Amino acid sequence: MNPLELQAGLWEAVSDYEYKLLEISDKGQHRLIMLNIVSGFEHGNVHLFTDESIACSSTECIVANVKKARSNESIRLMLTPYLDSSYKAVEVVANEEGQPIIAYTYQLDRQDNKSTVRRFIESHKHKMNEAESNSGTGLLGLWIGTVRVENNLDLAVLNVTTDGKSHFSRFINGTDLVNTVFFESKTLDLSLPFLTLDTEHPTFANKIMIHKLSSSMISGYMYSIYKQQLIQGGTFTLFRLRQ
Repeated sequence: MNPLELQAGLWEAVSDYEYKLLEISDKGQHRLIMLNIVSGFEHGNVHLFTDESIACSSTECIVANVKKARSNESIRLMLTPYLDSSYKAVEVVANEEGQPIIAYTYQLDRQDNKSTVRRFIESHKHKMNEAESNSGTGLLGLWIGTVRVENNLDLAVLNVTTDGKSHFSRFINGTDLVNTVFFESKTLDLSLPFLTLDTEHPTFANKIMIHKLSSSMISGYMYSIYKQQLIQGGTFTLFRLRQ
């Protein structure tokens, strides 16, 4: 069998509150970008590598000895094709002696449009600017984190406001799709540690349960109910966005 080939393009994944962006260029200069979700993607690192770091067999591609930015550590990626446009990835971080420190597993999905990171920033830029003045009390404000739906981990955003409608959004990884539901929050007691929300969407997340763990962290469940039947469920963990 012929060896695999990493085609030019962009792949994205969510792993432990970090967005991973793998950019393969047809010019031989590539990037592995890691951005912190909790900071609203303000913090992150870019790791550079070339074609010389890539070796493929008929079953997987290995990206070896990628030097981490501002560190003596290195990254090794093993990529196995999954479905038509994704990779199952094993990422191993090693110290300067080459000994493994930690390993991650995640799914990289091909993104043919703008990255999820860019789409979030463009759609919530004005709310991110307001986050600096957030007092950090109650549920009011912008929250960002992840939601797991049917074993898929995606970016999730909750924006709670008393001026207009609040919303909960799921950015579906590897696509340009965003599921958004709206709800009225002006009648809710946002200081309570547990809230149940009924949203206006007919099939997606029309019931949301929120448990406030601290002033900066919440978790909860979303349920998609149609004709009194549960068609989808998910769990999420979100953090208050501050700049």
